[in-house]
Amino acid sequence: MTYILPVLYVIVSYTFFLLAVHFGNAITLQIVSILLPFIMGIVNLIVVLTVGRKWSRKTLLNCTLIIKYGLIPFYLIGGSITVYVTLMAFFPLPLMALFGLVTIVFLILGYGIRGSSLCYRLSDKVMQRRHTSEMVGGFSWNLPVLLFL
Repeated sequence: MTYILPVLYVIVSYTFFLLAVHFGNAITLQIVSILLPFIMGIVNLIVVLTVGRKWSRKTLLNCTLIIKYGLIPFYLIGGSITVYVTLMAFFPLPLMALFGLVTIVFLILGYGIRGSSLCYRLSDKVMQRRHTSEMVGGFSWNLPVLLFL
């Protein structure tokens, strides 16, 4: 039961753009479908803040791993598209502006999806911080690593 939301988050992260194309001319539904991964991230945050306190560190770490390893192909494909579009921006001026905007949109979506999936990792780190005495200057020794995980 506890792993349903992380798996659902991974599925939504892969299918949100397909939903936007599927809705056709319904602009409101397209906007909601594009914002769906961020909405799921907020739902995950609410679940972690309420029910997640009762979960063990192993459960939180497993939820983190489901999201992290489930989104590897998403980032490989998205990163490839971003690199390709950025290289296409070396063409003449009108195409440069168009491809530059596409790159910015892909980067915002990628970092937004990554940022909204950090709630399990942050709660795991908070729980680890409470249970260890390896504090240096008020911070755990692996806090910089947290930003890149």
